[in-house]
Amino acid sequence: MSLLSTRKTFKILGILSAIIGVIVIIYAIFFVQTFSFHIQAGPDPALGEVSGETPFQKLVVGFVGALMIFIGYKSYKYIPYAEREREQISELELDK
Repeated sequence: MSLLSTRKTFKILGILSAIIGVIVIIYAIFFVQTFSFHIQAGPDPALGEVSGETPFQKLVVGFVGALMIFIGYKSYKYIPYAEREREQISELELDK
């Protein structure tokens, strides 16, 4: 017999996943640098140059953090089939 039930294990994993997600989002906001780019159309700068910054890396890391929080929430709320009261309810029981 295991020390923790399956439901408690999912709750612990959900909490840990949500905490990691929050840490990843904080990391994305404060520590991930924006990506700088410089594009030159040809060998001559007179043909055109474009430069700027894009927050793509911050958005991707922030999305991963939000996904971790969502997975943590779903894991925390999950009830395994073995621990549910009933798996199937008949239509007759719904009418009562």
